[in-house]
Amino acid sequence: MLDIARKHQITVPASILRLSGLVQIGDEEPYNFNNFLEKFKTLRLFYRSPDVIARVTREAVEDAVRDNIRYMELRFTPVALSRAERFPLHDVMEWVCESANRTAEKFRIDVKLIASVNRHESPELAEQVAWLASGMQDQGIVGLDIAGNEAEFSGKPFAPIFREAKESGLKVTVHAGEWGGAENVREAIEVLGADRIGHGVRIMEDENVVALAKERGTVFEVC
Repeated sequence: MLDIARKHQITVPASILRLSGLVQIGDEEPYNFNNFLEKFKTLRLFYRSPDVIARVTREAVEDAVRDNIRYMELRFTPVALSRAERFPLHDVMEWVCESANRTAEKFRIDVKLIASVNRHESPELAEQVAWLASGMQDQGIVGLDIAGNEAEFSGKPFAPIFREAKESGLKVTVHAGEWGGAENVREAIEVLGADRIGHGVRIMEDENVVALAKERGTVFEVC
């Protein structure tokens, strides 16, 4: 990050320790979702060129290779990558796909991509991302995700977008039950058509939602 900051004249602290405080939650900071989201404001400053976006993608795959991973699904948020320089969403998604596929071929690792949108941003932006992702399945995009502030923003306004994405052949994964309650997991399954739930740990607060997930065969990715 410091190397990118120097090359693109991004004003950040010159030490790793001080920079980490801008992108990671420290022990003395409030442990809540709004503070977590604040860290992304700094991260979004770094995506200043196609080369940076390609580099970050490449290095994510290279890190997986060093960990002896043979299959990975790399999640990225096109709107976040585009914001610093107002890059067209299509271009950003092309750069990520090209870099991921090139690096995957070089290291013989199977890489798939998931395009992500945020609840706390507009459905209009999400619709653009979903439409582009649907047309880029031949470049490795296999899914559409929704993340962001689930404690304050419902996923319901995005339901038609996710329904169309699923009809196009994309899989659906939803961040839910992380900062919001079990009802958010129910909404993800019943309203957004989630094949998979990101986090979802608070599902344990409601045995009926647990039963629903079991009945539907919903997969959970828990870190």
